[in-house]
Amino acid sequence: MHEEIVERALYRIVEDLAEALDRTPPTVSSRALVEGALKLALGAYNSARALREECRRGRRGGYGRVEA
Repeated sequence: MHEEIVERALYRIVEDLAEALDRTPPTVSSRALVEGALKLALGAYNSARALREECRRGRRGGYGRVEA
């Protein structure tokens, strides 16, 4: 459950950064910083999504069991 909250929060951050990047003209020097932040946020979101999927698989298999 906690992993879903983190995933949703990161998704909102990704959305906000994508919108900020879209609104930032290419000539603005801080655009590179927004692009970098978006890449980091996307990586964190993808990791959170993978963690959620792993937790779901773990719950189906029982606690403490690792499935191949």
